[in-house]
Amino acid sequence: MKKFILVILTLLITNTAKAVSFPDPSRWTVTGDLQVKTFDFDTNDLDIAECTADYIRDNLGVIGRGSNFYVGGYALVDIAVEEHAKNKDLNDFKIRCVSIDNQ
Repeated sequence: MKKFILVILTLLITNTAKAVSFPDPSRWTVTGDLQVKTFDFDTNDLDIAECTADYIRDNLGVIGRGSNFYVGGYALVDIAVEEHAKNKDLNDFKIRCVSIDNQ
């Protein structure tokens, strides 16, 4: 049991994986925008999170864009989407976010 715990601790301590930006579509706003939370702990404050949304049911490509500033590695982005995709099921969207260095 001690060896097992030591192996786990060693793996956790030597893990070099970095946090990457990943979007989480959370809800629709009152105005019909798609609100997305994104995290990237390698960013500095006031770097920009730029997100795009695809409505995968109709395969039309990008149907909305939005951006906001990171604060503490966290950004809350409102994506203005086309009228036909508003208030649809969140599972029908593919969201991509990139971090832009704002220096």
